Amino acid sequence: MFNNYFLNAILEASFVVQSILFFLIVLSITTWAIILFKLLQFKKQRQQNKQLEEVFWDNLKNAELIKKSLVLYPESNIAQNIEVLYLPYFQKDKLLPEKIWTRKASAITEDTLFFLESRLSILATVGSSAPFIGLLGTVWGIMMSFHKIALSGSASLSVVAPGLSEALIATAVGLFAAIPASVAYNMFIRYLSQQERYLENFNNDLLEVLTTDGESKA
Repeated sequence: MFNNYFLNAILEASFVVQSILFFLIVLSITTWAIILFKLLQFKKQRQQNKQLEEVFWDNLKNAELIKKSLVLYPESNIAQNIEVLYLPYFQKDKLLPEKIWTRKASAITEDTLFFLESRLSILATVGSSAPFIGLLGTVWGIMMSFHKIALSGSASLSVVAPGLSEALIATAVGLFAAIPASVAYNMFIRYLSQQERYLENFNNDLLEVLTTDGESKA
């Protein structure tokens, strides 16, 4: 019964409100698509980080094996760190000056985080704008209700109800689009902060190991 009422209210809404609802539904579908994509991406990433890190630390002296392993874990955050910061050391048997090494490590971390942030701006935009887009539909619906009252000279429920219904539906759909987007955006931003710390710790551990190894060879 409620579904029929909801559907009828949308079908009987004005063209402006229908357009707003359609746009909000598109935003909602886009939001959920991004959320699912990011959840799968980050899950796969965590798994490959763990697997590659185990291979790396267990075979630290075997640069050839590690180089081949990078192909098996393309989603890992630390693959680029290993390729740029670790492999050249064993190929040239010489560690870059610490300032240059640190600068490269920071650049890789920034590139990785920039890649991970892709599409998150859409979630932020939907989360902040969808309620106001819904509010536009609400205002329009209320305006139509007052317009019908003025035309009919009556404020009966049959005159006011259609405009109020589409107004409330616009608000509800706006919130339905905004709430998941805001929650997911904040959750993913926290994940990025964790990944930043993870990469920094990995780089620090790697530099310490390479520095110690270089000193032992000196």
